[in-house]
Parts: sequence; structure tokens; C-alpha cells
Amino acid sequence: MKKTLFLLIIVFLSGISLNGQSARQIADDYLKATGGKEQWKSLQNRRITMGMKMQGFEFPAVMYEAKGNKQRLEINVQGVQIIQAFDGEVAWVVSPPQGITQPTAMTGPQAESAKEYEFLGEFIDSESRGIKLEYKGEEEADGKTYWHVDVTKKSGTTEEYYFDKETKLIAFMKTPGANGQMSTTFYSDYKAFEGIKYPTHLVVKTGGMTVQELTFTKVEHGVDIDPSIFSMPEN
Repeated sequence: MKKTLFLLIIVFLSGISLNGQSARQIADDYLKATGGKEQWKSLQNRRITMGMKMQGFEFPAVMYEAKGNKQRLEINVQGVQIIQAFDGEVAWVVSPPQGITQPTAMTGPQAESAKEYEFLGEFIDSESRGIKLEYKGEEEADGKTYWHVDVTKKSGTTEEYYFDKETKLIAFMKTPGANGQMSTTFYSDYKAFEGIKYPTHLVVKTGGMTVQELTFTKVEHGVDIDPSIFSMPEN
């Protein structure tokens, strides 16, 4: 009996640090710092205007997102439009530079990645949505200490989030890549748009090399978006 009770106490304490931190508390502090849970939950859709840098080139891009985990990314590459979209069930792409001139369903890691997308992020009502949060303790990076929270999605994929202890905001996150290498996304220059604070500068690194850089210039909520843009057109 004593042994069982001891094990139960250990299991309970494993999710709580000595200073009282827990994954849920860190997530709630983050939501509060970025505008509040209710503000996030009121979102119906979103349009993000941005600039992208990849392989030494810069492109304008627009991301459309809506409830139901729908998304559509449009990238203009020297006058040629590339589209990546997900309607909540099917992920598809049009990419003339890759020889994909007609809407084509994605397969493999790209499709799986699209299916894991969360319109409201991972920290709104996580538990009821089948998302597991686990506090892993404090970790140091570049002379600063961060709270480390692992986020395991319904698919079993685990992402590592690192929160700034002072601002309560996400400083960077690590995600497993298709080749087994971890990619790190750094978040900075947080700005408020219509009541919600977003990182407007994102840098993605793999193996220490920068592979992508995003700069948000505008974030709009409740915009007029035709729902059909998320669905794959018939060829």
C-alpha cells in the first residue's frame, strides 16, 4: 500500500516542478500574454501577409486560415503562383516550378504535416482535443533559462516548446524532420494585431543552417474568405 501511494505521488509530482510550474500553467500564461484564451477562441479566420526568404531568394506570400484547421498558402515566385492548401481532410498543392501544374493531392510527410496543423494552436483546450502537454523542466540556451514543454499530438508526433520565463512567450520550438533531423524555429519581434500578439519574425534552422525566414507584415482577423479556396479544385 505504501509503495503504491509512493508511486502515485511520484507520478503526480512528475508534472510539477519544485517552483510550482506545470505545463498547463505555462500554456495558460502564454495565452494570457498573447491576448487571452477567450480572444483566441473567438477567432473564425485569419489572413497573414508576409515575406519569405529561402535559398537566398525573397518572395511575397499570403496565408489564409480558418476554423476546421483549414489553411491555404500562396507564394509568388517571380510571377508564378505556388499554392499549398488543406481543407481539413485533403492536403493539395500546385507548384509549376516542380512540374505540378494542376491541383494535386499531397502524400507522405507533407500530407501528414498538414493534417497536424492546428488553427488555434496547441494550447487552447489541449487535453479535450487529444493533445498532451508535459513540463520537462528548465533548460539553458545562449545564457538564458527557458521553460521546456513537450507537446504530443494525436498522431504521436512530439514537438518541444521553449518559453521565455519573463515574457511568457514562445522563444523557439523544435520539431522532428522527415530525415530524423530536428528543425528549430525561432520566434521574435512579437506584435499585437487586433488584440492578439504574434511573433512577426520566424527563422527556421536545420543542422545549424537557416533554411527559411518569415516576416509578417500584417495579420487580419474575421476577413472575407471564400471557403472554397481551401478545397482542391477538380482538374
